[in-house]
Amino acid sequence: MPAAKSRRVVSAVIAAASPRRHDYVLNRSELLDLMVDGVYARIAGTAPKDGWRATARALARATREAALDHEWFADLLGARPHLGPHALAVGEATAAALAQAPGVRDIDDLQRALGAFTRTLSGRSAGRSPSGAPRGRPASTSPPGSPRSGPT
Repeated sequence: MPAAKSRRVVSAVIAAASPRRHDYVLNRSELLDLMVDGVYARIAGTAPKDGWRATARALARATREAALDHEWFADLLGARPHLGPHALAVGEATAAALAQAPGVRDIDDLQRALGAFTRTLSGRSAGRSPSGAPRGRPASTSPPGSPRSGPT
């Protein structure tokens, strides 16, 4: 893919108005952080539901749908901390929902619940179609120049 075209693709992913926006990204890691947080923005739009289980399920479904639309995102789930504002909002919403679950009495219980939720979500999002069958990787969903296993 020509460099100019890949810059336009990356600019579209991070919702930049101009392909020149890449001049402001310091390195590949920062670019991936911006792209990941852009996907989390979509997930953060998930409205809280009535009850902890319904909210956790809605967040899981939104994350899964985002991972199916952007398979590179599934590769980055759990690969490193996601600290962008939208990622933090999703994390807070998930923690707030799981804190209401029966059996979650303190911060240690909440951390275990969040860990189990994240591990389950990461395993079910990566490389699966909506039916659960393995799915190929269309070239248009991978960030240009990134390995499939996540950042190095």
